[in-house]
Amino acid sequence: MSRALIAIDLDDVVADFCPAFCRRVTKEWGFRAVPEEYNEDWGSWFGIGTDKWQELSDVFLNDLDFYASLPLKEGAEVALKKLSKNTDIVALTSRRSVTRNVTEQWLERYLPGVVSEVYFSGAYETMMEGAHLKTKGDICVRLGANYLIDDQPKHCNSAIESGVGAVLFGDYGWNRHATVDERVRRALNWREVYEYLEG
Repeated sequence: MSRALIAIDLDDVVADFCPAFCRRVTKEWGFRAVPEEYNEDWGSWFGIGTDKWQELSDVFLNDLDFYASLPLKEGAEVALKKLSKNTDIVALTSRRSVTRNVTEQWLERYLPGVVSEVYFSGAYETMMEGAHLKTKGDICVRLGANYLIDDQPKHCNSAIESGVGAVLFGDYGWNRHATVDERVRRALNWREVYEYLEG
């Protein structure tokens, strides 16, 4: 019997992205940025025009040192190592593909032998209008994933609509009160993810 395949998002699911991002934006750009108010549409979040939004995104989304410095989410190592005994695990991220090497090195440092491949959704390769609206459901289908673990409701909904199981990860301002398909499972932490998938 073939092993199940789980696709996991990285930022704010495995890597603790948002707090680090907000600290840097506040310090270096002078915006009031707190994790509870995080919005993928940085233009509307910060009230800035397209040119400034492009500049900001190019600085942060291409900053390899920033991604290399992100800490691992609590509980991820234990849960994913246990899951990997009976399940194949791949990463499916909205990061830019320029981060491939640093992302693979980060995963090898924190989760050696656990994640077999990294796939990039292409959502933020350019910051064209509506880029933040792209979803991962069709990619999950192409990969043959049985589940997607993601913190963004839109990705979980698109997975469900594509016939792929989905777990909405975390208790964040951007997902806490979001409307999701009733078939999407919510998990506050990696212990709950593991119990659901192995239960």
